[in-house]
Amino acid sequence: MIRADAATFEVLEYPYARDASHVFCGILPLNLSPEEAREFRVTNTDKLMVGMRSTMLLSVFIEQNPDYQWLDTLGITHVIFGDWGTGETSSRKFKGVREVK
Repeated sequence: MIRADAATFEVLEYPYARDASHVFCGILPLNLSPEEAREFRVTNTDKLMVGMRSTMLLSVFIEQNPDYQWLDTLGITHVIFGDWGTGETSSRKFKGVREVK
């Protein structure tokens, strides 16, 4: 997991996990504050797709998710994430790594 703290790491429901400061979708941290990370809960509203995994070339992932451009500095070539998992905080909703309205 990128940026994960092993001492506080816990697996939630696929594809999400969390530590004291971050929520992860697959290996990718979501763009949440530590407070939002603590309140994040997995909803997985699309029951037919729960557990689906996606592996993608890093360059393609960054093209589709420009907020993750910083991954290009880590020397990795692929990312693993769960594009169909859903979760939320009290004010934000996510589908995979993307925030949805």
